[in-house]
Parts: sequence; structure tokens; C-alpha cells
Amino acid sequence: MTRQKWSSSAFAGLLLTLLFAFFAIDASAQTVTGTIRGRVMDESGAPVASATITARNMASGGARSAISSADGMYVLAGLQPGTYEINVSMIGYAADPQTVRVLIGQSLNMDMRLQPQAIAIQGINVVGTRAVETRTSEIATNVTEEQLESLPQSDRNFLNLAGLAPGLSVSRDEQNRTVTAGGLPSTKINVFVDGASFKNDMLEGGLHGQDAARGNPFPQIALQEFRVLTQNFKAEYQRAASAVITATTKSGSNRFKAEGFIIGQNKGLTELNPGLQAECDERQQTDPNFTCAVKPEFEKLQLGISVGGPIVQDKAHYFFAYEGNYQNRQALVDVPANSPFANATLVNGSQPTDYEGTFDQPFRSSLGVAKISFIPAANQTLDLSWNGRFETDKRGFGGTTSFESAENVAIRYNVLTLQHSLTRGDWLNQVNISGQRSTWNPTAVNEDQTVGFNYENLIRIGARDTEQDFTQDRISLRDDITRYNVQWNGDHVIKLGGNVDFLKYKVAKRFNGVPLYTFNPSVSLTVPIRAVWGVGDPGMDESNVQFGAYIQDDWQVSDKLLLNLGIRWDAETNQFNNEWVTPDSIRTKFAGLVDPAGRPYSERFTDGDDRPMFLGAFQPRVGFAYDFSANGRTVLHGGYGLYYDREVWNHLLDERFRLQWAVRTFQFAAAGEPDKIPWNSSYLTESGLQSIINSADPRGPTAEVFLLENDTEPPHSHQFSLGLRQVVGPGITLGAQYRGVRGRNILSWYCGMPHPVHGYCEGGRQTAGLTSDPVLSTDEGETRYDAFDLTAEKPFTNETRWGMTFTYTNQVSEQKGDFFFTIDHPNVDPASWPMRNGSGERHRVTASAIVGLPWDFRLSGLGQWNSGFRFSRRDETAGWGPARVDVDFFSEEGEDFKQLDLRLEKGIAVPGQGKVGVLLEVINVFNTANYRGYDELSNFDGGGANAHFGQPWFGTADQGRRLQLGLNFNMD
Repeated sequence: MTRQKWSSSAFAGLLLTLLFAFFAIDASAQTVTGTIRGRVMDESGAPVASATITARNMASGGARSAISSADGMYVLAGLQPGTYEINVSMIGYAADPQTVRVLIGQSLNMDMRLQPQAIAIQGINVVGTRAVETRTSEIATNVTEEQLESLPQSDRNFLNLAGLAPGLSVSRDEQNRTVTAGGLPSTKINVFVDGASFKNDMLEGGLHGQDAARGNPFPQIALQEFRVLTQNFKAEYQRAASAVITATTKSGSNRFKAEGFIIGQNKGLTELNPGLQAECDERQQTDPNFTCAVKPEFEKLQLGISVGGPIVQDKAHYFFAYEGNYQNRQALVDVPANSPFANATLVNGSQPTDYEGTFDQPFRSSLGVAKISFIPAANQTLDLSWNGRFETDKRGFGGTTSFESAENVAIRYNVLTLQHSLTRGDWLNQVNISGQRSTWNPTAVNEDQTVGFNYENLIRIGARDTEQDFTQDRISLRDDITRYNVQWNGDHVIKLGGNVDFLKYKVAKRFNGVPLYTFNPSVSLTVPIRAVWGVGDPGMDESNVQFGAYIQDDWQVSDKLLLNLGIRWDAETNQFNNEWVTPDSIRTKFAGLVDPAGRPYSERFTDGDDRPMFLGAFQPRVGFAYDFSANGRTVLHGGYGLYYDREVWNHLLDERFRLQWAVRTFQFAAAGEPDKIPWNSSYLTESGLQSIINSADPRGPTAEVFLLENDTEPPHSHQFSLGLRQVVGPGITLGAQYRGVRGRNILSWYCGMPHPVHGYCEGGRQTAGLTSDPVLSTDEGETRYDAFDLTAEKPFTNETRWGMTFTYTNQVSEQKGDFFFTIDHPNVDPASWPMRNGSGERHRVTASAIVGLPWDFRLSGLGQWNSGFRFSRRDETAGWGPARVDVDFFSEEGEDFKQLDLRLEKGIAVPGQGKVGVLLEVINVFNTANYRGYDELSNFDGGGANAHFGQPWFGTADQGRRLQLGLNFNMD
């Protein structure tokens, strides 16, 4: 791919000038709104021109109107999600209004046949006020307000319900709740809330605060609904190679409304973790005197409230929401009772048993939303909103790790968003401006400690060794224009737009900033076998500008055929540390060496102008929907699209960071041993370790070197699908579809000069001198994903009083290389790495249901079945490490995952006040032991068979059965 060199600031300035000059015309972004389109006909089926179609939002009073064209076509674009009253005005006709609910991102086809005194709606299936969307090429799932309010959840994280969409997998790790799709990692999704992107450019997790975090990204009580676009999303969506989630928040209305809830759980309402119980049962079989673990202390309180109402009737409204999650749990620090060193004296004069006990692990999360909505004129809307997250989580201790070594994972972010929409004739213009600051900051709880001591298989005491602080600032400007009623061989709705994001990344990574000394108690309790210490400059910051533009044509070719044709282009000024200059010391060290592919290392050196911006991210996206009978009941759909994404900055910064902040490992011995440093008690301080570094002892450690390929390209995916939708009965939609995803340019790091025996990078002693063996990047990584889905959906409405969803996915994923470090093929050119099995399960079933029962009871449930966590078979009979190991990657399947969650709620009417609900939730009803990890070694050193191969790791079990009790209220 040809690249061109541009000045970052000049290019950004030129783009801004062109963008706002072009978008100055008065002209909707599908990320936050919906569309109703169709044809107006008379009783004979002839088109009716000049009819006025008006959609009035029944909550806010805002209205949007359109006039039918000569062929009867009309479009109502940019509709905020909600319930609308549809009126048609035409001389000679008098018609009763119709009511329909528009969900976020929906494009509904409503043909209207005018008859004297009436309207007949055709081409759409309406159950109550819910319309069923079938005529779209996108593979999308809407999660409604009823599902958010009624389906059982243990932690009220709306991402849990993204799993209702086919092909999406939600992590079961409660400290790392992420979403993956299409055989790609979580970093390749994008999440929009009220049009603002929550993409995390720096860390894992895909969006703000989801990397190694227990809390929720957004208050669920403030969400009106969200939409999951699994595949073939249109050109208006950027920087997502796998899936997109777009959500909208609630708004105030012309009536005061207040909602709230409180949900509680404690130790008495939970079962012992099934993994701990299984471990206990196993040990009792060999030791009848063994005492099983007791349930740890645990308390959880979740509460929230929202209020909204009018400021000026039909003109201005307010909405506020708060949601809190307060958890108290405990961790037991326990020295192994059978250890002969349990009462020994440690190097600091203490004993291991001094650190035993039960210690609190508090978690606190506060989430907030504030929103003001204004309707300055019939053709305008203006929304200003803020949301914030403030979270602390004390953890990182327990077992043989003392409370002294605890950390506090603090997460904070603030997002401010301004949206403005304006209609004028057949034009609709929507502007979105947002500012964000996101911080992820794990720190040591006990800051007065200066060193850490780790006694193997005994106790870890002293200070936490690592602290980190990541901050991402984003200012985003976006403009989307819709031009409808464009007539040429059918009816066109043309959308075009662009975005410019100004980003600032700032990081402080104090890896091993506190020295950690490791002792082998069997050798010595006073002389460590090694120490690890990081020193240097921990801070880095970078600026980046992201921009993109697109054009999308939704072309209604005929009553049966709809084409979605679009193209998108994206670029950014500093995607791969573009202005980095390779230090002279690195150039000298590796000037004459070549990588495993035979390429000179010098090709990876850069003078600051060898990594021009990648300008080739042109992304065509084509889709179709063919309605066999032109009534929306049987629709064939499919499409193809190219989707570019980006690597997270934490994957790329090491070529700079590892040189300015060096983590060194010091190998010690009591007496002189080859390649080890004779121990001296003065080394038990930072100054003592620094003296070793200053001495340039060849046995001492050296800095790490990471070399990024200068011609690295951003990751992208090719997506294609073909499917059929069939409406049966009142609002029941069945679906069958094939989905394929091919990921390309997946970046990973591998060892450029692996050790001849074990295959890992040696860390300096292999090449000696200033630097260690180099770690090299490659973008040769690939993924393949193929899936077949069966789906069924019936929306819940107050009229039918029941709703359900069902998805079955049969999927196969493969990958070439890993998603960050690839160490399984260190001696091989990355271009020849083989494709291997991916980690996703083969079969997945997800079903949900909501049923209204007599006496104002409501029962809901969420059930999941997967064919088992996949793990690898590793034969290490001949030794350990990638150079000696035979691995069948993800060739084995563990036990099936099975979980059923239920919720029962009883509504109690409060005359003149609203309703109060009493609820009971049961999570994991059958107390199933669902594991996330298994023993992978089929053989090990010595050649014997491993009797534990394929057995679950007890510590990876999900939580067992637990009950939640709560109250909620609704005042309207």
C-alpha cells in the first residue's frame, strides 16, 4: 500500500477547513436516531404526491414532518428513539393517527394507503406500538427498555445483554467484563452513547474503563435502549473491525417522571463458589481431616434513581440519573499450614504468620448522567448531556499475598456531549461535539513501604511493586447530513458526513518501581535468589488527530429491492509512533543483524520520517435486502464490507518506554556462581541495586529493545453475510444467516533472537552489553471466522404481555499469531506461521423471555448454553518453552457452560403516585460449576503422563447460585 508523507498539523488544519466549509449548508446520524420511510398511495394504489406526513414524539411533543414526492415517497429521518404519533394530511382525506415506536438505528418501511376517513399501513408488522424491522442489510439486535428493566443481571452492566445478539461473546470474568465478536479481540469493537464514541485507544477492553475493571461503563437506569450491530454496519460507523454498540440515554418529557431501585445481596444469599467446593471435596478424599473453606464475607448494595420532566412544556426538558454499586468482600491471607517455614524469621525480622488474617476488599462505584433537551423550533433539537464514572477497587491480595501488597484500581471519566439537529426542506443536518477524559490508575494501597519480599510458596509481603496511570483526552467533532427524496431509478436517501477527533495520550508506568526480592525458603530466608527493579523516566505522552469521511446511499430500487451502498475513509496523524527516532545505541548494536525472515534490523530503524500516515483506509460497504412479497414478511439480505480499526497505544509504546524505563532482573547467590552476582546486604535497597547497574557488571541485567516495523498497517476486517428473515404470527421474526469475517494486519510481538534451548528472549545475557535480545513486531497476524445463526424474536408489548429472543450460533474461528505477544513460533518467519484454532466455543445458545402474569407479576429469564471453553494440548515431555513444545492450540473443549437466571417481580399500584415493585433474582439457578481454565499439559518434564490433563482449574470457576432482593418504584 502506497503511503504519503504529510505534516500532521497541516493535514488536520486542511481537513477542518474543508469539513466545516462543506457542512455549513443546512442539511442524520444513524448512530443515535431512527428513520421511517415509505410510500403514500390512494385506495387504488396510485402514488399520492404532496401529502404531509408528521411524526410527533408523544413524550417530548417534538414533531418532524415530510411531504411525499411525485411517486408518493417520503422519509422521516433523524427521529429520536421513542413512541410517535403518525398523522397524514391530504385534501379529500381524513385519517385517524397511528402510533409506532422507533428504536435506535432502526429504518422502518411504512407504506400508507389513504382511504376516505382512514389510513391502512402496509409493509410493516406492528405488534402494539412495536414495529418489526426486516428490510435492512445490517445484522443488528435491538435491546429495549423492557429488556433492560426486566432481564436478570447480577451487576446491572448493560454489556451483559449485548450477548443477546448472535455471535457476540461477553467475558465471564467479573474483573474484566468485555465484549468480543467475529473471532477478533475486544479492542476491535466501538461503543457510542448519544453519538459519542467511548473507544479506548490506549488499553484493552474496547471502551473506557473495561480493562481489568469490576465496574460498569454506564448507569443502566439512564439508558433508554441500545443496538448491537454484529455485522455489515454502514459507512457512518468508524474504527470498529468486529462489532458496534450504539446506545441512547433517556430524556425528560412533558410529564414529571421518577424511577429508582435498590438491590441487596449478602453472604447468606450466596452459595460457596463451586470451584472452591470442588477443590474441598477433592482434598477431603485424600485427607479426611481437611476442613472445607467457609464462605467469605460479602455484601453488595446497588441503588439508583432518575428524574425527568419539563422545564417549558413542549420546549425544554431535563433528566438526571445516579447509580451506585457498593461492595464489601473479604480476602483471607493464609500461610500454608504444612510449610516448615511458617514460623521462621524473615529478612525484615517478622514471621510469615504475622501477616495472616481476613482483610476487607471494598469496591465503590458511582455513575451519573445529566441531560438538558431543548426544542428551539419545530425543525430543531438541541441536547446537552454529561456522564461520569468514579470507581475504586482495593484488591490484589489474599492467599499467600499479604494485605501490605494490595493495590487500588481507580477509574474515572467524564464525558460532555452536545447534539444539534436541523431540518430544512429535504435536508437534515446533525452535529455532535463531545469532550472526554478517561483515567485508569492502579496504585499501591500502602505507600509507606519501600521494598517487597516474595518468599516462594510461603508469603508475599511489603509494598506493591507496580503503579500505572493512563489518561486519554478526546475532543470530537462530527457532522452528518441526510438528503432524502432524491429521485433517480428509484428513491435515494443519501447521507454523508465526517469526524475529527483530537486526542492526547498520557501514561506513567512504574513497572516494578519498588524493588521486589524473591527468596527460595529452602535455600535461604536472608539471601534472595533474585531481585526485579524498574528505574528511569516512567512518563510518556503523545498527541493524535483522527479523522474520517463517508457517503452512504440507501437506494429503494423498487418495492422489493433495497440497496445500501457506502464508502468510508479514515486516517490518523500518529497511529504508530510516527515521529519516533531510533537511538544511536540501538543502531550500533543491531546494525549487522537480520530477523528470522532475513530482513536487516536496520529496516526497522527510523529517523522520524519513515512512518508516514496511512492514507489507504478506503472502506467500501455494500448491502441489499430483497422483500419477496413487498410486505416485509420474507426478506433475503446480505452484504460485504471492509472495516479498519487501530491498535491500542499500550501495544505500541514499548519501543520508547522500555528504553526510558528499564526493568532489570538481578540474579543473586550466596557464593560466586557463574552468571550470578555475589550477595551483599547493601543490595537490599534501591541505592544498592543502582550500584550494580553503575558497575556495568556483565552478569547484570540490561535494557529491553522493541523494534516496530516501519511499514506496519492498521488492522482491518472483511465482513460478508447472507441471510433470510421471515415474519410468522403476530410480530414473531425468524432468521437464518451465514456470517464470515477475515481479519488482517493483526499486530503482535515475537522474539527476534530466541534462546537456542527454551526459545524465549534471554533478557540481555544472550547478546550482552547495552541491550537485550530484540523483540520484533509483525502485522502478519490473521483471523478467520465463519458462523451460521438461527434466531427468533418476539418483542414484549403491554398488549401481548410476553416477549422472547432466541439465538443459536455454530461458529468456527482460526487465527495466525496471537493478539499481543506471539512466542509459540520464535524461530520461524511470521509470514509462515500456521493458522490454528481460535479460542471461541463451537456452539452457543442464548434465550431470554419476559412474561406478564396475573396480579401484576412479571417473570423473566435469561438462559445460556455453550459447548465449552476451548483450551490447548501441550506436550512438554522433552522440556518446556516454545522451542521445545508441541502444541495443539485450542484443540480441546472443556465442560459445557450452562447458566439460567430468573427474576420475579410483583408490582403494587400506589394510587395517584405510580407503582412499587418487589423483586427476587436468582443468578445461576442450578448452581452450575462453569470453569474458564483447564490443565493444558498432556505430558511434562520426565516423560510421564499428566493425570490432571483436561481437569478444570478450580480457581477459574464462575460464581455459584446467588439471590438478590430488591425494590423499585416508578412515579409517572
